[in-house]
Amino acid sequence: MNKENLVTQSNYLVRGKIKDEISIREQKLLYTVISMIEPSDSEFKEYRVNARELFNLIGIKKNTPITSLKETADKITTRNFELPTDINNPNDFEFLNIISSCKYVDNVGEIIIKINPLIKPFLLKLKKEFTTYKLLNILKLKSNYSIMLFQFFKSYLYIGSVTLSFDELKSYLNCKSQ
Repeated sequence: MNKENLVTQSNYLVRGKIKDEISIREQKLLYTVISMIEPSDSEFKEYRVNARELFNLIGIKKNTPITSLKETADKITTRNFELPTDINNPNDFEFLNIISSCKYVDNVGEIIIKINPLIKPFLLKLKKEFTTYKLLNILKLKSNYSIMLFQFFKSYLYIGSVTLSFDELKSYLNCKSQ
């Protein structure tokens, strides 16, 4: 686990909508795990993360109770992403969880994470329409919206510009308030 690791994901995943609001801790855990995927991987592995290293990496204080991690792990396994199933028809979509399981082993202080195999086309063997950045770029951000905006605009970097209405932006960020 290294801050210099690259996070690489399909633009469909980057631009997909999260059904419920996702916390900054959940996002940092999610993208830390995604950064552990090797470009040569053809299958997902069990991703093992030392809990204290993770706390340090994502900015959780050392004296934070492990129950905080338990809450984050519980929530991240239930987060649904709305992803397109047909790029030619934006009305075709499915809801998928990225993390299929998250297990904490207390006696070794380790978190074991499994990624949903249905997400493979969005994270493995990407050849086109993907976004890559250093994990460090999002670890220093302070809000869940800043991470989402960073990734969203990064995914359009190759085009040079993107135009969104305020309502489209609110929808992408899953903002309920006005």
